Amino acid sequence: MPKVEKTQQNARRKFLIQSSAGVAITTLPAQSVWGACNTSGLSGGSRSAGTVCIIPNVIGGRSPGSWTKFVDSGSPANVHRNKVRELFSLNGYDQTQLNTEYCNVRTYIRGLPTLTLIDPRGIVSDVSFNVESYLNDSGPEKNFAAYYLNALFGFYGPLAPLADADELIQHVWSVMLIKGDANFTGPTNTADLEFAWEGRENSTTSAYLPSGSGCS
Repeated sequence: MPKVEKTQQNARRKFLIQSSAGVAITTLPAQSVWGACNTSGLSGGSRSAGTVCIIPNVIGGRSPGSWTKFVDSGSPANVHRNKVRELFSLNGYDQTQLNTEYCNVRTYIRGLPTLTLIDPRGIVSDVSFNVESYLNDSGPEKNFAAYYLNALFGFYGPLAPLADADELIQHVWSVMLIKGDANFTGPTNTADLEFAWEGRENSTTSAYLPSGSGCS
């Protein structure tokens, strides 16, 4: 299961450094292909033309419509069995096996810990990100959750230089804040994130299938 920072202070220490030039995101190398927001853009909340903020160029994954199937209640139906077969390449599995795998994925997603998303500038209040709650939302939160799950389940492939999906989503959150695509209420514009799967939903497959005891 993904790691979560134990305290807000530790989380801030991980992603930030204080310097005379202001605040800088330190998760990424300065010239990383993933990009970052430079210190002049972060300092004092500036959104100058010199600020370079880049959402990682990841490709593939599945849309929110697919992931919301895994927060449905009740016994698995054909739509759920078909979805878990499709996402995790489980061709040849019978109905009982698909029920088990569907429930394992659902239990895993529902059990994901709430992450605290921080503003590297210290301007916007921290935001709690609960995947199940975001998937049940009808707004951009659903897209944000899908983007995270695609990374978590390996649809985007290696995330280097970032360590894992948690670091990826924190970087993306920081960029969204600088660009004005998020605020203290959560994400407000996820067009840059949706690009990952639009028109290419079946171009990648998951690298991770959680285990478990199936449907209880």
